Amino acid sequence: MEGIVQGVKSVGDSIEDLLSGAPAAAVAEAEAPADKPLTPIGAAENEDKQEEEAEAEEAKAEEEPKKKGAKRQIPVPKDSASFFRARAKDPKTFTFTPDGNLQVPAMRDMPPKIIEIPSYRPATSEELAMSEAVRYDKIREVEREYDEKLRELKEAMATWRSTGASSDAIAVQRELSRLDALRTHLRSPLRWTVMNKRPTIRDVLVDNFYEVKKFKYSVFNLVIRGNTFEELVKVKGTDAEEEEAAAEAPAQAVGEEESFIFFGDPDDPDYGPLSPNTMIDFVFNSTLYTSPAQAYEVERITRLGRRSAFGPLLLKERNPERVRALALKIAGDIENPRELWIEIIKTLITQHPNYKDILTTSGKSTLVYTNMKEKTMPETRRWGIGLKADDPGALDRTQWQGPNTLGQAWQAVRGSLEKEDVNEESKQEGGYTESARTSEDVRKQRAGVLAGYYRRKRFA
Repeated sequence: MEGIVQGVKSVGDSIEDLLSGAPAAAVAEAEAPADKPLTPIGAAENEDKQEEEAEAEEAKAEEEPKKKGAKRQIPVPKDSASFFRARAKDPKTFTFTPDGNLQVPAMRDMPPKIIEIPSYRPATSEELAMSEAVRYDKIREVEREYDEKLRELKEAMATWRSTGASSDAIAVQRELSRLDALRTHLRSPLRWTVMNKRPTIRDVLVDNFYEVKKFKYSVFNLVIRGNTFEELVKVKGTDAEEEEAAAEAPAQAVGEEESFIFFGDPDDPDYGPLSPNTMIDFVFNSTLYTSPAQAYEVERITRLGRRSAFGPLLLKERNPERVRALALKIAGDIENPRELWIEIIKTLITQHPNYKDILTTSGKSTLVYTNMKEKTMPETRRWGIGLKADDPGALDRTQWQGPNTLGQAWQAVRGSLEKEDVNEESKQEGGYTESARTSEDVRKQRAGVLAGYYRRKRFA
């Protein structure tokens, strides 16, 4: 019985200990004196972290005034880009020399120095022609490889249809895609898009030239350029190099200066007929044209293989400016535009001999095709120099913005006249299979409109 009572007491003690939240041994230890208090698990690490953060904040607070008072040092410029970054921070220290170079002051035990900026100039017509010739050679090589791969693809497709083996066809197709991308890059190295907000319909659709209504949405135009910046802009050589180049150039007679004859306005009584916008009927390649500009643009799209789509549209227009505005929307140019112009001009001279007198009176002067308006037209850069006749830069070949292709063609024909090279082979008079709208067609159309008007008015 006593054993039972003792067991109950021990059980009661245990229950009381559990209800108090600590075992009896833990309570005894808590009541006993200790050298230092017990710390929960992880508390020591938190305290160390808090102490480190506090020290870091104190160090930051001590350094803050120093940072606010200190001025960050500007790196010593090494090129034009770093110079202008430094000049943006201190324009009074980083200045320019009288000749336009960059003046760097003495900095951090380094003596002052000058960063020279190279001088640039526009590429000459000869340099542009050379770069175009190189580009055309590359295009011809890629076109040849493309045609070979296209034949291989046809053979591989025939093999696939007969045997089911498609590995060769897939490999050739990949190579064909690569060559096509390379061909596109060579034709137009620079491509970008320009957004036109609600353009007129005639600005987008070539066959709606007179439609002036606007789209209800924006249209993105693809812009291409055949020459890179490095081809259009060249670095000027040193004075010694320029003197050496001048010495190698053919000597010019003392007192003899290059004379220019500018043409562009078809109403000019002296040299207006040389303008591509001159209204004159002639037959070229079995087609009756009404102006040299119309002949060039139609023959251009013919050689590009797009005559069936755009030829009737260009032949329908009589106004040369409208013809050229429509042709600008048809991308692509032929390999040698100068040769096409020479063919057209020779044919024109055989059918209109008065051109011989105009070329003869021009003597040895350089014939230059110039702008008629203030705004430079893209085709004027292609055919002429991209400047007006009264522009001072027109007298300086280095400032021309175009290769003067049309002027060169007229000069080439003038030289062939002296050698009697314009013969009956260039004469193409007689019948023609296609015709532009001539002045006679316009008169007949107007007469028919007037006759119908008076007929309706009489019976009204």
